Amino acid sequence: MNSKNLYFTIFSFILLGFISSCAENSNKCRPSYASNIEQLNEKLYDSYANVAVRENNTTSDNIITPEYFGGSYVKANKLIVMVKNGSPKGIEDIKKRLGTDSNVTFVSCTYSLQELKELNAKLKVSFAKKAALRDEIGWVAVGIKPIQNRIVVYLNNASNKNISKFKNEICNSDKIIFDQLEIEPIEIQKDTAKDEKVGSPS
Repeated sequence: MNSKNLYFTIFSFILLGFISSCAENSNKCRPSYASNIEQLNEKLYDSYANVAVRENNTTSDNIITPEYFGGSYVKANKLIVMVKNGSPKGIEDIKKRLGTDSNVTFVSCTYSLQELKELNAKLKVSFAKKAALRDEIGWVAVGIKPIQNRIVVYLNNASNKNISKFKNEICNSDKIIFDQLEIEPIEIQKDTAKDEKVGSPS
């Protein structure tokens, strides 16, 4: 191999290495929109938490949020922030907390997140205490659906009969929607010795 070909070969290897390095760095440096939006969401909730809440490692579920705040969720690389009745003061307050960011979209909603959380907590108590009724209507779960700005009650069979019974005997509120979630019963083998211990008075 003459010197000209040798130089060309060395140059080719250097060029390939450079291109490979650039491609790798490009992938590493590519912005993570999902991560940025999650950070925005955390920043918003952190701004609502006082020092005492932060020190107790309280989750966002326990943070008391303002009356205007309806919750938030991520959609199409955007942070969607729900604002009760589209309150201009609420939107302005959120902008002060987050700054102006093109990845934040404001949507008007009917209920504040705090309203939903308070009702959701009461329903969880009913879920635990009213076992017979819960089993009768096939009530399997309850939780907040941010996108719908409602509480969803999941029933094994979301029939009109079961929904009516829930409304009449547990809670009838426009904040609640119903959905069907079929869950197969789990068979648990009984351990007589353990059952006696659990059932014995403390």
